[in-house]
Amino acid sequence: MALDTAKNFAKVTLNQGYDAAATSLVLSAGHGLKLPTVPFNATWWNSTDYADPSDDPNVEVVRVTLISTDTLTVTRAQESTAATVKNLSAKTYKMRAGLTAKVINTDLPTVYVRRLLTEFYSDRYSVLPNVECTPEVQAVIDEMAAGPGGELIFMEAEPYLFNGALQDGARRNAQLLLPSIAITDTQKTIGFRGAIVPAFSPSGSTDTPLPKATILQSTLASGSGTQPAFIGGRGPVGGVFDEASYVHAEFSDLVVRLPANPSFSGINLQRIGNIRTKDLLIVAGAKLSTPQITQPTTTTSYGMIMPQFNNGILQEAQGELNIVGFYNGIRLGELAHLYNLWVQNCILGMEVPFSYHASLIQRMIVFWCPTGIKWLDDHCVDILQLDIERAAGSQWYSPVAELSDIGNLGSGELRWLTVLAGVGRVHSFTKIGGDDIITREVGALYADGREPMFTQGEVGNINASTVIVTFDQTIKASNYLSGAIIKVNTVPATINSGVRETDKTKVRYVLSVAVDGIDAVTYAYNAIDGFIENEMGIQVPDVADTPLTNNVAPGSTVLQDTFTDTNGVNVTAHTMNIGPGWTKIEGGANEVKIQTNKAATTLDAAVAYAYYAESGAADVEVSADIVFGTFGTAALHYCSLIVRASDANNYLKFLIFNGASNNMQIIKVIGGADTVIAQTTIVLNAGQTYAFDVVVSGNNLSFTVDGTVLPATDAFNAANTIHGFRFYQGAANVSTIDNFLVTA
Repeated sequence: MALDTAKNFAKVTLNQGYDAAATSLVLSAGHGLKLPTVPFNATWWNSTDYADPSDDPNVEVVRVTLISTDTLTVTRAQESTAATVKNLSAKTYKMRAGLTAKVINTDLPTVYVRRLLTEFYSDRYSVLPNVECTPEVQAVIDEMAAGPGGELIFMEAEPYLFNGALQDGARRNAQLLLPSIAITDTQKTIGFRGAIVPAFSPSGSTDTPLPKATILQSTLASGSGTQPAFIGGRGPVGGVFDEASYVHAEFSDLVVRLPANPSFSGINLQRIGNIRTKDLLIVAGAKLSTPQITQPTTTTSYGMIMPQFNNGILQEAQGELNIVGFYNGIRLGELAHLYNLWVQNCILGMEVPFSYHASLIQRMIVFWCPTGIKWLDDHCVDILQLDIERAAGSQWYSPVAELSDIGNLGSGELRWLTVLAGVGRVHSFTKIGGDDIITREVGALYADGREPMFTQGEVGNINASTVIVTFDQTIKASNYLSGAIIKVNTVPATINSGVRETDKTKVRYVLSVAVDGIDAVTYAYNAIDGFIENEMGIQVPDVADTPLTNNVAPGSTVLQDTFTDTNGVNVTAHTMNIGPGWTKIEGGANEVKIQTNKAATTLDAAVAYAYYAESGAADVEVSADIVFGTFGTAALHYCSLIVRASDANNYLKFLIFNGASNNMQIIKVIGGADTVIAQTTIVLNAGQTYAFDVVVSGNNLSFTVDGTVLPATDAFNAANTIHGFRFYQGAANVSTIDNFLVTA
């Protein structure tokens, strides 16, 4: 509630009398300057007969809402007074803007209570615990943005409720919007601080309530628009530095709470200049224990999104930063320095996007998250201690990988320690890709004092006509001898292509004829002798005489197809991005064809189409984007990835179909007959793109569809290296597959 302004000696004279209905009053010349800024209440009385206004039986309190020079606009009959006639002949009427009952009974108690409960930058607003306060808090943020900035201090260890709607979708849809400050302006600090430090002590099994603390509690369960969040913001549209806002955001001694399984994020600071947190818990739900945490299902939900490109050097989490129950725990920012990061029961603990500069995490705890850390792009991160606890058994939070970097884009170093719930410490760490990320167990020493990142001269077969050569240094991005002629088993062979991998120490060579065994080594010697240079232009020596590695170098892409081709081309006649091409193993007279750079099925009813390709690797991650066509009838339609096939009748099948229950399955096909290994239920919609991700490593199997994880264990066909896809349409329909990728 706004307080009226005041001014000393604010007493003025009316230039004439007025009836009981008048609302436009004229003062004596120059008297308008004596009054305070509107709005305010004033006492109006007959000063000729009554020196004390309280003695005038017709005294009246009016509210002044506008001053135009010496003319007032007023609202009559305020504070339980009546509008009366004030035009007695030869009488002088005056008005005084002084103390009234409103100030004593309403304004001051409100300010006093507010100061005890919630102290803000300004004395203009009243915010209380357990009362909806979105507009009041937003008004304070806006006032700070118009001034020098400031800090919101919540003085009670109670919930402050926010159920206002999301606002301003063009500037990061949020309930509370941080200000949009141009980079060329002066930076402003906007702080949120609670009453006490939250005593964060979660448990994986017991019923653990939220700590006693100041809780900023959003009651919204969903949001839409551009990266919606409870608290967020963005800089001026068209501004510099990726439209970032020149704000320094601070959060300390707080619990930020969203409903369970939210479809939007807790705090989105992607477009904020820089940040600092201290002892902050961001939680989806009302409990911290795993049994009370609802499985998160919306892939765009994050506990916290840190600034993508930091415009200063300050991006820091002091004390503890704890995130619980979101699909993605935290999206790491550039130049981040985190002291104690705890991520619990998130599908993905930490996402690492592109960064020009390095980040440092002193201690990170990943507690019952299927995937701990996933690199999306080039970002160097050092983690001094990564403490992992895996869940036991098969639940949505069962482990998939501690580190995933399929494209080998990340770099840095981390020291890990792994504990299995109910068992204790286990000396294992699951790493998918991440060739440039040095990992070692806590307490373990590097070999010879350092851990070599590459083995000089390693040669490995990918498939019958492809080898990868790994060097001990970065190779120049040219001079791969494309078109050179060598002999394989006395047969002339052309090097069709030589391509440097994302990992710049690896070169992939594709021959025009099959090459295997010792011939691959001979080929590699002849191919690179005297031709390959590093990025400094220095010639790289011949590869050493090392034994042939008859499997794929970890992290290598072994099959890839974006199905980019002319419309109508059969997939069997189409050239894959990487791989020998597709073989049809099941289907009718028609073919799966390229359509708008996707592989599209025909309109055949009750016909299955299946295709596979040789990869040369059995332990792989297989991913693809799959779309069901319109279901049309009650007939069932199936989409699946084929993994570890030995022939058309023996393979693993990772499947979804439009059934009401148990419509996500892992199946082993033996002699053409299906045996279900594991199954669960998901909601499917026609026309929606579903991201399939399959990881097979030894006996361990994992199937993920848009965040729903289905784990299993089975040794069937564990050494087979053929993978592909399969569709079955119970009625005339068109389904598609795109972005097929197999990495070893």
